[in-house]
Amino acid sequence: CPTPMTLMLHSSFGVARMQELADQIERSNLVTMTYRSTLEVLLDGHCPPQSAIIMSPGDLGSHWLRNDFAEMISVFTDRGLVLVAGLIVHGPQDPEIWDYLRELDNSGVEIASHTIDHYNLPQLTDAAIQRQVVGSYKTICEHLGKCPVTMILPFGNLDSEGTILEIASAYTFIVGIHDGRTFSGKPPW
Repeated sequence: CPTPMTLMLHSSFGVARMQELADQIERSNLVTMTYRSTLEVLLDGHCPPQSAIIMSPGDLGSHWLRNDFAEMISVFTDRGLVLVAGLIVHGPQDPEIWDYLRELDNSGVEIASHTIDHYNLPQLTDAAIQRQVVGSYKTICEHLGKCPVTMILPFGNLDSEGTILEIASAYTFIVGIHDGRTFSGKPPW
């Protein structure tokens, strides 16, 4: 099966551009999916539709929630479109934010791991990678009430030795950018 088209977004993408994107998705008759729903289709013995697209805004936090992230997500959810929210679980966990995340999950939005601290994983020791990857997984399992199937790599970076993939074996999908990227300058990147 071909991988559905995927677009990873940052909060700097903004609400207005998110509305334009949602309009274009609807005009193009694309079907929004999540990695979790893609997994369900695959396990059912089918391929995702060729018109499938996965949208994933990243850098949501479980101890802080920027209004622009919530507004960007609601642009999609208000239209019945779904997406994958990359969650950073650093810091004390805010019960109100977890209530919001559970609501999103119930509406079809997938809550994916984006690690604990959003560090560039290939630059860390194996023990530090373990803490980032497994710690995030466990935190999401505990607070969401279900475990994530997807980890979105910070900066899209995966190590060439396969350490991250080995440590992240609890996840079904590890999402990154081929060869990773380092961004500089002013957003949007």
